[in-house]
Amino acid sequence: MLTSKEWIRLFKIALIEKDTQTLQNFQNTLPTFAKIEEIKTAQALILQAIKLFQNKKNETLHNMNELKKVISFHKAQNNHSFNSFNQYS
Repeated sequence: MLTSKEWIRLFKIALIEKDTQTLQNFQNTLPTFAKIEEIKTAQALILQAIKLFQNKKNETLHNMNELKKVISFHKAQNNHSFNSFNQYS
């Protein structure tokens, strides 16, 4: 089990590196904080992690929508090409 100071230090590093896997692992290793400053620091770090996950989620949704557009365009192009080919048969 990490000490509260180690947890805070490593959590900060994971946030800076945007290491979402490590941040997820930290949710299972939350230490007992002895000082109010550590609690406030941990709270602020966790809020930053939540924002990071929300941004990653939004980025993923945007990328999925872009892929859907590409797939639709590709399907339309394939249908157009097939229909054009049939006109000359």
